[in-house]
Amino acid sequence: MSPSLDSPFSVTSYINRHAVHILKKYLEDDRLSLTQISEMMNFTSLSYFSRYCNEHLGQSPSAYRLSLQPRNLHRRFPEVAENM
Repeated sequence: MSPSLDSPFSVTSYINRHAVHILKKYLEDDRLSLTQISEMMNFTSLSYFSRYCNEHLGQSPSAYRLSLQPRNLHRRFPEVAENM
């Protein structure tokens, strides 16, 4: 859905929603470091990247990534997931 003149969303809001969608996908990939993600998304610093995540995800990028672990545990450690 793209913003239009009739849309209740501003262009900035639309861009942020799209960026957060991409950010979440990158954070799901534990092969990417937070520094790599920050650079891929053109943040000027790791500090600004962290503040952006706190504002738009409600938590730091590392905390968001940790919150995904139960979902991804079976892929990385199948023997542990079987015993849960």
